[in-house]
Amino acid sequence: LTSSSGSERKDYPQKGKFSMSYQKAGIDTLRLYKKSKLILEKIYTVDRFGDLKIELGTIKDTTATVAEILANPVLNADIPNCYYNFGIRVISFEMSFITDNNGVAKITLDPTAGNELHDELIEVIKILNKGDKLFFDNIKIRGNNSCTLTGSYSLTIK
Repeated sequence: LTSSSGSERKDYPQKGKFSMSYQKAGIDTLRLYKKSKLILEKIYTVDRFGDLKIELGTIKDTTATVAEILANPVLNADIPNCYYNFGIRVISFEMSFITDNNGVAKITLDPTAGNELHDELIEVIKILNKGDKLFFDNIKIRGNNSCTLTGSYSLTIK
């Protein structure tokens, strides 16, 4: 198996399947050989994946009300407009708050906590006021390929 500009992942876990990685988008040609004889040649387009996006519940903005946060207190990760399902999910995160009067409280979740805000965090969120900020740091995201990414996300109470 060869590609004009990509490289094959040799350790792909499923027999009979393969994975290619590319440095840039464009047109490529995939060639499949049996011994040294070409048995298939296919021209295709390589697209770039979008950027990873982190959201709390269904909140699409950088501001939210306490009620909007409490309606769906789950941290999600996604790659918008991506054709491939990476199975990405948030596996852990840390959270801190900055209140309008510049008081700071930091609460750290156990790394095995997953993507849901636990009861202690929800109780803190319930007493936040307009202008207070929530910071999600050290967000660990894992996908089907066992690769772990780290990101951050913030919201301001409106």
